[in-house]
Amino acid sequence: MKSCNLFFHDSVLISEKAIRMTTKTYTTGLKETMQLAWRHKELLFWIAALIGLYTADLHSDFTLCIPSHLGVENCLGCGIGHAITEAMHGNFLSSWNYHILGIPALVILLLHIAKLTQNLITEIKTHNYGHNFF
Repeated sequence: MKSCNLFFHDSVLISEKAIRMTTKTYTTGLKETMQLAWRHKELLFWIAALIGLYTADLHSDFTLCIPSHLGVENCLGCGIGHAITEAMHGNFLSSWNYHILGIPALVILLLHIAKLTQNLITEIKTHNYGHNFF
């Protein structure tokens, strides 16, 4: 006959088997969550990018623009990041002055994020992952 070790946790008697099952459920849930996040990394990337642009300091000299670092004065993308930042803050005229395509780019990004979010919700509903999110 198998022995079952018993433990007291917060004044509750818990079996060793219950602890193993809980730990397994937690690690399985964590693994599934990480896999889900990895499959939807594009969604996470675009959300992080927009948060980064929203919080960007427009008055600093920092840039991620590779042509600017190579010495190119004006490329087709110059000002698009500033334009998106200004549009997110509601400064549409300033956004237009930075780059004519800033507002359309922001709209396209938001629509793309909405579509990726819809895909994520559909996957969660379809697979249920043992949770009742929706």
